Amino acid sequence: MPSKESVFNEKFQKPIVFWGMATCLLAFAMSFFPPLYLWIKYHVLPGAGYIVAGFALIFAYSGPLWFVEPLAYFPILGVPGTYMSFLSGNISNVRLPCSALAQEAAGVEEGSREGAILSTLGIGASILVNILILTVGVGLGAELVGNLPAIVHEAFKYILPAIFGGVFGGFVTRDFKLGAVALLLAILALKVDLFPIWITIPLCVFGTVVIGAKLHNRKVGPPER
Repeated sequence: MPSKESVFNEKFQKPIVFWGMATCLLAFAMSFFPPLYLWIKYHVLPGAGYIVAGFALIFAYSGPLWFVEPLAYFPILGVPGTYMSFLSGNISNVRLPCSALAQEAAGVEEGSREGAILSTLGIGASILVNILILTVGVGLGAELVGNLPAIVHEAFKYILPAIFGGVFGGFVTRDFKLGAVALLLAILALKVDLFPIWITIPLCVFGTVVIGAKLHNRKVGPPER
């Protein structure tokens, strides 16, 4: 009888890795379709200087995130959730909270096989809800939002901080000391304002990881030889 690990790897994760790579590469290729269409159909092409400047601007901001975000999000999202999230977008404000809350509600550990399955279900549900909301929102959203009172529009700017606060609150209860360290690093990075945001994010992420590892080692003691 095959073990749970072999079933998980062969029947669940292996097909997801194949289709995840295929769909992400397809999405990458299709992202070039609109400018190529404009170039071929209407002969609209910016100069080489504009193209280089655009790539430089995108790389300056997104380059560090390309390296940091998969490392920072993977322990919670898992392999299937990582493919789904980076393909669908809205990771930090939708996919990550849904993944974390699904695993917390089921009482499973992040990074485990059970956690990967629950993460997949939570992220899949969020994508379906997103599609439904966007379908309705495209037709009715502009009209509806335009008729909302000004005080509601003012409240929109608090949505993202509220989401981050809820996710942070769920994790900080597991380790108040590490939560205080992460919060302090973020506040210092934003208040001191020595670095651009694309450096601040890696500093906060990896700074918390390093300090968390040191706190963990101090708690459990040196490894036995």
